[in-house]
Amino acid sequence: MCAILAVQAQPMGGMGGMRGGMGGGMPMGGMRMGGGMPMGMMMGAMGDEKPFFELESDSIVQACLYDLPFILDVKKSEKFGKIVKMEYEEVCRTIQMEVISNLINNQIAAQGGMRGGMGFGAEQKDLDQSAISEQLEPVLKRYAKKYRKMLDDEQYEQWQVIEDKRYGRGLGYLLAHVCDNTSIDF
Repeated sequence: MCAILAVQAQPMGGMGGMRGGMGGGMPMGGMRMGGGMPMGMMMGAMGDEKPFFELESDSIVQACLYDLPFILDVKKSEKFGKIVKMEYEEVCRTIQMEVISNLINNQIAAQGGMRGGMGFGAEQKDLDQSAISEQLEPVLKRYAKKYRKMLDDEQYEQWQVIEDKRYGRGLGYLLAHVCDNTSIDF
């Protein structure tokens, strides 16, 4: 599915590219083809636009809090919600960087390699879900430690069941969601 997106990547208007303001046809190196501004300056220059995962993270947190099989007091609930939000945004950002890398590689391969066909042997590849899972593992472990400090044993076990569903079997859904909301503009 993501390979199809790479072939069909089209400008999306304005500074185009990735929905939510991270685009602009920026290759991973930092400068837009044909000039442009460095990646670090893009967010400030584009105003209040945020990546899709930052825009939806508040509703994700509310859904997670609603689905909890246990009740947290107000203070713990706020702290827990902040951690869930940070985790969701970091996981999506990590996945998105892999998706962008894959889209760029596939776009270069579709164009016959770099420098007008005198390419470096770039070939189109599908996203490697197991490699993405490996990259997410340290992120998820770090957040698991935070949840562990906050929740008692029974609550932590119940939360782990929810997390395993989200990032185990659910990684394919999250990956598809990030792919659908990411594009590049060469």
